[in-house]
Amino acid sequence: MWWKSRWQWREVGQVSTILLHPLKSGRGHQVDSVHCGARGPRHPESGMMDRRFMVVTGGEGVVEYCTARDGLRRLVLVTMDLVEEGWRLQAPDMEPCTFQPASDGAEKTVRFLDIQVTGQDCGASPAAWLSAFLGKAVRLVVHEGEEPRRAARPKYRKLYPVLGDDCVPMFADVTPFLVTSAPSLRHLNTRLGETPMQATN
Repeated sequence: MWWKSRWQWREVGQVSTILLHPLKSGRGHQVDSVHCGARGPRHPESGMMDRRFMVVTGGEGVVEYCTARDGLRRLVLVTMDLVEEGWRLQAPDMEPCTFQPASDGAEKTVRFLDIQVTGQDCGASPAAWLSAFLGKAVRLVVHEGEEPRRAARPKYRKLYPVLGDDCVPMFADVTPFLVTSAPSLRHLNTRLGETPMQATN
């Protein structure tokens, strides 16, 4: 990992772990390598992309995004895998749900923090499965294609003027890539006592 300081690049660290989260707030997949593009990391073999899927709630009109930090804490137990038959959702004490995103799924406008984004509804099967596991009526949407489907968030455009609408993620909060450091994780664990956190948490 390199940082540009004035006129030259200097090494500031090494990447030790790469995690892909196809479902926002879901469990991550540890991978050996990714291709880095404008919309975020892509697994070179499977094509899996980071935070391409998101849970939403609401009926007609503008719907609301849902994450673990907003109360759906059981989302962190959901694993999403790309398999031969399509996508597979798995969670404790649930039969797996395998589905293909509906080709004619309705496009939904989602209220997402301080902006709006759009996503394509994935159909009744994953919606019913997620609703049963989460205990709340929800739908699953997918970011189709790699063209931007959102604007950069206004407050971050003020902080980072180079953050334009051509450099936005799929359904991650702010940027296509998220980085944390091993020292910060070690420091956090010194304050947690007997329940240490892992990078995968």
